[in-house]
Formats: sequence, structure tokens, C-alpha cells
Amino acid sequence: MKSSLKPSLPWIAAEIALDLICTALLALGPYFQKLLFDTALPSGVHAVLVLCGAYLLVQLAYSICSWLCMKATWKGAIWFERSLKRRFFHALLAKSKVDFFSRDTGEYLAMQSSDITALEQDYLQPLVDVIRSFNMFVVYGIILFAAIDWRIGLVIFLATLVVLAGPHLTGKASSRTRQTYQESVGTYTSAVQDWLAGFSAVNRFTAPAIEKAHEAVLGQTADKRYAYGKAKSLALGVDTGAVRFLQAAAFAVVAILLCLGKISVGTAVAAFGYVECFLSPLNSILYDVSTLQGIKETKQRFEEFTTSAQTQQTQALSAPSGLQDALELNNVCVSRGEFSFGPVSLRLEKGKKYALIGANGSGKSTLLKLMTGEVLPDSGCITLDGQPINELDTTQVIACVTQREHLFRTGSRENITVYGAYPLEKAVHTARHIKLPFFEKALGGGISNCQELSGGEQEAIAYLRMTAQDCDIVLLDEPFAAADVNATHAMEQHLLTAPEMKNKTVVVITHDHSEHLEQYDEVLQMKGGTLVSHND
Repeated sequence: MKSSLKPSLPWIAAEIALDLICTALLALGPYFQKLLFDTALPSGVHAVLVLCGAYLLVQLAYSICSWLCMKATWKGAIWFERSLKRRFFHALLAKSKVDFFSRDTGEYLAMQSSDITALEQDYLQPLVDVIRSFNMFVVYGIILFAAIDWRIGLVIFLATLVVLAGPHLTGKASSRTRQTYQESVGTYTSAVQDWLAGFSAVNRFTAPAIEKAHEAVLGQTADKRYAYGKAKSLALGVDTGAVRFLQAAAFAVVAILLCLGKISVGTAVAAFGYVECFLSPLNSILYDVSTLQGIKETKQRFEEFTTSAQTQQTQALSAPSGLQDALELNNVCVSRGEFSFGPVSLRLEKGKKYALIGANGSGKSTLLKLMTGEVLPDSGCITLDGQPINELDTTQVIACVTQREHLFRTGSRENITVYGAYPLEKAVHTARHIKLPFFEKALGGGISNCQELSGGEQEAIAYLRMTAQDCDIVLLDEPFAAADVNATHAMEQHLLTAPEMKNKTVVVITHDHSEHLEQYDEVLQMKGGTLVSHND
């Protein structure tokens, strides 16, 4: 968490320094009351007026410092939240495909919103508040001992030691139930995301059933929140009782000393004022320590998530720039629930074009995911030019276009180049070869939101993105399923016959069993998770 706090440190330091000044100015209040009773009133009206003027200046200085302190608080919180979100997003992008897809997107969204908000509100601010409260604690403690009465200060100090034990008694239960609640929020977010994604299936028959399912998940989340609320209420109740014990102890010692004539009325009034001032930082310390105890597991989860992803990214992987010979699968097997894939052995040679056919659920998409690293084999190995593919960064070698390739909610150029990561020139060259009117519009920047395009148009954008990547191995999962006949023919001919595609290894999943298959060098057929034919 230190790295996330670093950008906020100047503002946190300013906040603490300004708060210390505010505390010192505020602490003069009860002392002015003592001076009023014990010094100014016996001295006359002039002394009282001078004291009032000084008190007014102190209050004005306090107001200015308090305003500056609040500005520093906002700045520190904003920079901390920004740093957390930057670190979280960086960790997400650093994850391997297998690791990323092991969780639902809704869980990441819940972590990004709930966990980061919790860390900003229940970690940073309580942490700073503990320091600010400690400032007040020390300032008021010194004044109580030095300027009021050491006996009152000693009693309050000893009682405070007892009070501060409260958070340690209730912190674990609060932290545990909070983490359970945060996890349930992730489950709820995933479920809602799923229902909204399937909104096309909502009608007067299905809406009540979906609403019932929503109510069940919502109820489970509410139960987890109530369990956290009970643990938090117990912690706050213990803290409140402890503070009241301190207040009673202070009242008793002041009353006894006043009755015995050991202190003056002015000292007693000031002592009661300082006790009330003393209780405020103590209340804050107890609440903030309790909150920090409760956020401990969320903080630990965030640290583990971001650290593990960064560790994955820093692992040195060899990054070949192209394919020299072949991509091979040797006795590869995968089991996912009731589905079994393999054993499959296959050699995909440089420059050859392969059509992959088979019924739905036969294992075609799994084969492509194995080659891209989205799925890891349970046994067997996959090699690129003889090297295990799991030890390589194949970014520059393998490009994959899925059946429903995701397009970002932005313009066509940004989608084709992925925000400028790939050169646009390759896509421009492809468009000149294929000569579809839509390509001219897309490359001219005439499209502002690619998610509003038709299915066929989205597939065309995805195809241009693939050509911009310019990889030696191209994997396509039914890339032209939604395109019209003319666009399909034009893109397929480019894929199979264009000069720039000659040395590229191409694997296309297709349900088109017409004469178009004759254009491929080999036809691979999957059935029941195995390769049943391998025809030239």
C-alpha cells in the first residue's frame, strides 16, 4: 500500500501539519475560560476586552487553517483513489489470459468499485485521522498535565489505556464479516451484469422469474451486510461504553479535587472543557482503529491481487518475432466438467491454410484457446518452433479473432489499432486489396462508436484489426458468420490468396462445407473433442 500512498504524501503531510495548528489553536479555548475566571474578571473590564479580542483572533486563525486542511484532505483522497485505480487496472492488464478468465468480469468490477472505495474511505482517511487524533491527544494531554492539574491528567491517561484495548477485542470479527460481505457484493454484481447482458430475453413471461432470481441473490447479499453490521455495531458499542467510562472517571476526579479544595473553580471549568476536547480525539481513534481492523482483509486481498499480477508481468519470457517452422500440439488433453478434449496431436506448418470443421461442442474453439494460451492443457505440450508455448510471449506471433470479437466503445481507428498500439498502414493496405466501401468509411474515421455497428460491420473491423497486428499465425473462429455474401467472399479471398498472407499460417473455424473448403491446404475435422480427420 506504500506505493499507492506515495502520490498523496505531500497532501497528507500538509493536512496533518495544518491540523496540528488547528488543534493548538482549539486547545486554547478552555485555557481562555480559565483565564477569564481566574485572571481577567478580577482585573476588570479592560482585561476582559483584551482577552475577548485575543480569543476572536484565535478563532479566525482556526477557521482559515481548518479550510486549508479540508482542501488538503480532498486532494490527498483524490490522489490516493487515482493511484489505487491505476494500480488495479495495471494489474488487470498484466494478468495472463488463463488467470484473467478464471474470474467473472463482475468480480473485477466489484473490486474496482467496492474495494477501492472502501480503501479510500476506510483505510486512508482513518489512517490520517488516527495521526490527527494523536496530535489532539498529545496537545490536550500536555495542557492537562502542565497547565491544568497533573492528577486529572494522570487519571485520564490511565483510563485511556483501558479504553484503547476495545478495538483489539472486536476487530477480527468485524474484518471477517466485512470481507464476506464484499465477496457477496461481487457475486451480486456479476449476476446483475449477466441479467442485463441478456435483456433481449426479457418479456412479460420471463421478467417475473428473473426478478425472483434477483431477489434471491439480493437477499443473500443483504444477509451478509447485516452480519457485518452486527459485528460493526458491537465494535462501536464497546468503544462508546469505554469512552463513557473515561468521562465518568474524569468527572469523579475533578469533583473530588474541587471538594477537597485542591483546585479552583476556573481550573475545574477548564478541566471539564479539556475532558470534552480529549474525548473527541479518543472517540476518533477508537472508531478509526476499529475501521482499520475491519478493512484489513480487503487491504490484504488488494495487495495480493496487484502484487501477484505484477509478479507475473515481471517474469521474463522469450518473445519470438515470428514463426520459423511450425506450431505443434503433442498428445494434448483438457477436461472441463463433462467435456473432454484430446488427446490431440497436430502440426500447423508455416504458410499453410487450415479449415477447422465440426459440430457445435466438438472442441474447435477449445483448440484455438489452447494455441492462444487462454486454456492450459492438463497433459501434453504445445510448442512453437520446438519451444514450449507456455514459456513464450507469443504476442508478435499469434493473432486471434473470436466469433464475437469485442470492439471498444470508441471510433473505428481506435478499434483497428487498439488505441494506436498497432500501425494503421497494414489495415490501409488490406482495404486497398479488398475494396469494400465500408473499409473506406472505417479507415477514414467516420465511425464514432463501433459497438453501434451491425454484426457484419463489427466483423469487418475485427478483420482489419487482425491485419494491423501482422502476425505469422492467424486464428479465426467463424470470422464472417454475420457478414453478407460479398464481404465474406472478399475477406476470405484476401485471407487465402493475398500476397501479404502467403507466408502466414491460417486456421479458420467454419461451418461452410461448400466448395470453398477446396481453397484450404488442409481440412481438420473435430468430433467429440478429438481430431477425426486430417485431409489434404
